[in-house]
Amino acid sequence: MFRHSHISPIALALILACVQAEAQRPEAINISVAASLRNAMDGIARAYSERHSGVKIVFNFGASGALQQQIEQGASADVFLSASPKQMDELQAKGLVRTSTRKNLLVNQVVLVAPVRAKGPEGFAGLASPAVKLIALGNPASVPAGDYGRQVLQALGLWDKVQVKLYRRRRR
Repeated sequence: MFRHSHISPIALALILACVQAEAQRPEAINISVAASLRNAMDGIARAYSERHSGVKIVFNFGASGALQQQIEQGASADVFLSASPKQMDELQAKGLVRTSTRKNLLVNQVVLVAPVRAKGPEGFAGLASPAVKLIALGNPASVPAGDYGRQVLQALGLWDKVQVKLYRRRRR
């Protein structure tokens, strides 16, 4: 399972402009952002820097839950881009988000990914087939993509059938 996210460059540019205006031309903008958005953020930062010289974009990439904990413990974040609304909701409930600045920028889509030359599965139902031995899915307890995958598999009535096939990282 893989979650694919799209971020609106225009929306992010507007947020960064608001942060910049509010901070009276900061030297740096600190952005805590879900690691799954690294590629998108690198491109957006380059485009932003070309238009706003002298403003450094400082990224803190990580798991959304870990970033939430960092913010709760006082880490500086001008912008927080979470892979799930859960972390944002919890920060907002604690008064750590300016409600008027909160925007939904991400769209999630759960897709099934297999090697190019694989002979299946043809769809999610095929995951229950004995031919499928191993399934990689983020940990549903701590990774938004894993939770989304679990929700899809539950909705399709497959979760109980495929749990035993989930890859579990072995600790050394």
